[in-house]
Amino acid sequence: MALKALAAAEKHGISPALVCSIVEVCSGWDASLTEWTPNRALLGEHPVDLGGEGNWVAMGTRWGLMQILGHDAYHAGYRGPFDTVEGALDAGCLTLRQLLAKHEDETKATLMWFGTERKGLARRVLAVLPQMREFVEAKPCDAT
Repeated sequence: MALKALAAAEKHGISPALVCSIVEVCSGWDASLTEWTPNRALLGEHPVDLGGEGNWVAMGTRWGLMQILGHDAYHAGYRGPFDTVEGALDAGCLTLRQLLAKHEDETKATLMWFGTERKGLARRVLAVLPQMREFVEAKPCDAT
């Protein structure tokens, strides 16, 4: 799983250590995690307006390693599948890249990733970030 997370971060030009920190805190590296946690904006929309009940459910679900909320990824421009490791990582990294571009600071982007209602998770991500930087720098997954 680490190789896939590192590849997704590299593809999107964002910090692999930050992506790994989010993965560590959000899923503990369990790619099968999903959780129905729709935000208020989604609850105010009708399923038909979002392409049907299946899409509406997907947007209210947190997916995979980064536990990206489908609704957030959709608004970041992601239109692929969420139900694969690569798809959920791609959605998460795309969304995170936009937050980093907007806030130009890992701390602020991390706080925005989680929102005020889950700011304790943001603190945990920032706490493990130095360890993940060491992990990435050590290149434990490097085949060369």
